[in-house]
Amino acid sequence: MSIGRQEYRAALKAAEGQCQCRHDRPGSCRGQHRHTGPSCYAHADDPEGPLLLAALDPDTTDRDAARLSVAGLLVLCRACWTRRRIRADDAREARAEAALTAAQLALDLDL
Repeated sequence: MSIGRQEYRAALKAAEGQCQCRHDRPGSCRGQHRHTGPSCYAHADDPEGPLLLAALDPDTTDRDAARLSVAGLLVLCRACWTRRRIRADDAREARAEAALTAAQLALDLDL
């Protein structure tokens, strides 16, 4: 995703400089956060690295996410971003496998 410095700073300011991952919000990683449970409190100046931007909808491509406004983006720490990406990839694979199975069953019924 290619977001300019201005957009990144605007998103970080809107997030008050911390990870926006919360279990009660769309786009969360749904993981247990170390020491904080359902909410992540990682800050921009934490040693784990800079906060990352992600589209609110995890199925949005990076190319489309680069065109989103700050309202369509989440600020996430690296751990939440990674958990969220893995969950989205797993869900996408499960949907593709289910579609393939359904197509194979439809072919078997035609015989």
